[in-house]
Amino acid sequence: MKRTLSPIIWLGLICVLSLSLHASTVIAQETEPAQTLAPLGTGFTYQGELQDGNGLVTASCDFQFKLWDAASAGGQVGTTQTVNNVSVSQGQFSVLLNEGAQFGGSAFTGDARWLELAVRCPAGSGTFTALTPRQPLAATPYALYSQSSSWNGLADIPAGFADGEDDDTTYTAGTGLALANGTFSVQSVPWTSLSAIPAGFSDNVDDDT
Repeated sequence: MKRTLSPIIWLGLICVLSLSLHASTVIAQETEPAQTLAPLGTGFTYQGELQDGNGLVTASCDFQFKLWDAASAGGQVGTTQTVNNVSVSQGQFSVLLNEGAQFGGSAFTGDARWLELAVRCPAGSGTFTALTPRQPLAATPYALYSQSSSWNGLADIPAGFADGEDDDTTYTAGTGLALANGTFSVQSVPWTSLSAIPAGFSDNVDDDT
């Protein structure tokens, strides 16, 4: 039975804001310490549409996902991620991928990527059927902007970099080095500046060889 996949790609950030409102009489209020924000993970949401010979699928299915660096052949990026018991309703499904960095924490560094899927329905039965072709992963417009964002568009720039140059860092040449016009060079080191000199050299003459 041949299955085709019509993907809808959402590669970006999902923020969920949950608010709770309680009415009460305030007698005393203490200032709570600022909460530490949770670090952003590596996961992203993939939504797709699954069809078979009878049309849109409604079932519980298992999926396998592989990330590649080419539309065909090429090399696999990271490891294969299996997501079991995915609810598919009228062909629609949604999964969270790479939340455990299965594709690698640096899988998305600006290079093109393709996602290869395999599926078996119902879940837990039979073997996986590969779906072709691989699906290209597209970035959102603002994610593309981040690759070429201007210095003026950045926030919280350290004061030493406000003029666009790292001119607040100073360097000092240590013993045996010289610094001129930002370039270090090696100089001759006086014998008296060396430490842990072997006994046979303490008289400045190699007469023990």
